[in-house]
Amino acid sequence: MKALLLPHLTWTQNVGYSHAYFTEDVPDAVVMRGQSLFNVPRWTVNTELRLECPLLNDLRGTLTATNSYVSSQTDLTYAINTVSSRDLVGLRVGVEGASWSVELFADNLLDRHYAVENINLLSFTGPPYNRVVNNQPRTVGVTLDLKF
Repeated sequence: MKALLLPHLTWTQNVGYSHAYFTEDVPDAVVMRGQSLFNVPRWTVNTELRLECPLLNDLRGTLTATNSYVSSQTDLTYAINTVSSRDLVGLRVGVEGASWSVELFADNLLDRHYAVENINLLSFTGPPYNRVVNNQPRTVGVTLDLKF
């Protein structure tokens, strides 16, 4: 959904819902009928607020704030694990011309650290050596886009 809240201020909202589950028992994988499918969050919610302001001539200034939420989910290594929900904020400020744009960005602005999944490495890992993948830490940079 996208809405113009005020002149030059746009709100975009995306919501996803999934009720994926196993329809039968899989005893070898310790899976029970009705259990949630692994690595599938029930909810995903992405929000964006974007402000565009005219500057000089054909230039526009932009300010974009984003929030990405993913609800908790389960995964399987040597046991069934719960991966907690995560909530990440981003911010971008930039200038746009007719055929180009430049933005300064900060992804994961608050530098939150969340587990994204547990990894089962069969070659080395045993139950006491569970591996966890985390989200990307705060990342700051500049993007330059050119349109041809």
